Amino acid sequence: MTPPVVCFCNTNPGWGGGEKWHLEAAIALAHRGRRVLLMAHPAGRLHAEASRLAATLPAHLPGLRVLPLQVGRLTFLNPGAIVRIAHVLHREKVDSLVLGLTSDLKAVGPAARLAGVRQVFYRRGSALPIRNTAFNRLLYGRVINGLIVNSQETRRLALVNNAGLIPEERIHLLHNGIDATGFDAALKKASPAYRASGHTLVIGNAGRLNRQKGQHHLLHMARLLADEGLDFRLVIAGEGERRQELETLARTLGVSGHVVFAGFLADLAPFWKSLDVFVLSSHWEGFGYVLAEAMLAEVPVVSFDVSNIPELVQDGTNGLLVPGPDAAPEGDAAPAAGLARAVMTMAASQDLRCRMGAAGRAHALAKYAQESCMDALE
Repeated sequence: MTPPVVCFCNTNPGWGGGEKWHLEAAIALAHRGRRVLLMAHPAGRLHAEASRLAATLPAHLPGLRVLPLQVGRLTFLNPGAIVRIAHVLHREKVDSLVLGLTSDLKAVGPAARLAGVRQVFYRRGSALPIRNTAFNRLLYGRVINGLIVNSQETRRLALVNNAGLIPEERIHLLHNGIDATGFDAALKKASPAYRASGHTLVIGNAGRLNRQKGQHHLLHMARLLADEGLDFRLVIAGEGERRQELETLARTLGVSGHVVFAGFLADLAPFWKSLDVFVLSSHWEGFGYVLAEAMLAEVPVVSFDVSNIPELVQDGTNGLLVPGPDAAPEGDAAPAAGLARAVMTMAASQDLRCRMGAAGRAHALAKYAQESCMDALE
């Protein structure tokens, strides 16, 4: 009997934690012998990476097929597009579907119902409230079988505007998983590309360069660290619409000599190998892949005490938490000062950094091992 098809649908042309999750989940289930289909934007990195990795799967496995799909913000208003998507899902004999974006939920969700797909799940990775609209009540109440969330905070905010949006028993907490074996192997082979000479403290940050990720706080932090006389280098990995603005701010603050804008890094292993401290400046997260990866690399972390972050970072055990921007009426100065104080604490004690790094790795292995996360998904 032909095994049923599991389909992952994420049509974001960009790249972030959600796209990483869909890629890794699709590959992991394919390795487990599932017939897997992945639908992604044809010009996006998810489509390209999935196509590349699909070609490396062992020949005896059913494999992974990758199909191009573009879904816009208003596609759900186009009945013809819905019917065409339904035809593809029916043709591919999709049994279970996991949707990645709000636009996918609105368009591909109804198409899946039209096609007779047995199970439809929406994976929500953003810790933001869901609007209480009639259409959302229809989608969450009638179209999807279940909601997959990546943190307790994402679960809480999903229902904050409407406690009855979807029954609690249909909400499934599934942390992002990390392939520790592959991560460790890459780390072992890597050289510390950003390691400075002497006793320079290397501070890292990774993420899209946008307002949510708050990298401007890092630059204000750098100014304060320089004023304290700390010998440091700040490496910011990632691309985004704020790059030019952030580079200008670094020059204005006089910290360009301390800051490296590393751009997008397909391989983060040399980055992790270089760091003494990882600082997350996000205003909110759904999960925070980079925090879990920093912990796995035994890099101690500093972050704002916001959103779901306390679910990953136990203050004083595997990292340090400081008040976030929302708790600071003074604007940029107070959040940056909190980050700077925490980094100075880390800089003052190698023993503290080692202890927190080891605690972080133990936590990541216990909570975010990919095998157990994929068991939960299945």
